[in-house]
Amino acid sequence: MTSDAWSLVFVQTAGLDPWFVRVAEYPGVGPALAWDEPRTVPGRLERAITVVVADGRLTPDRACTLAAAPPIRRAGRR
Repeated sequence: MTSDAWSLVFVQTAGLDPWFVRVAEYPGVGPALAWDEPRTVPGRLERAITVVVADGRLTPDRACTLAAAPPIRRAGRR
């Protein structure tokens, strides 16, 4: 997602699912866990998403570079 003032890059880092993007009524983006058919989860299902928030419009190459960079961890946060 991008504008002239900012860019958001979403990277699915655990599991590979189709994604949805919603712009009407409310903004939303993320993995669609039951895209084609219901999904039964025996026990626990983990998914992780890394989001890059950047000033300005990123080029595709810069977005890929930032998406591949290791995430920044803040002290006291998981």
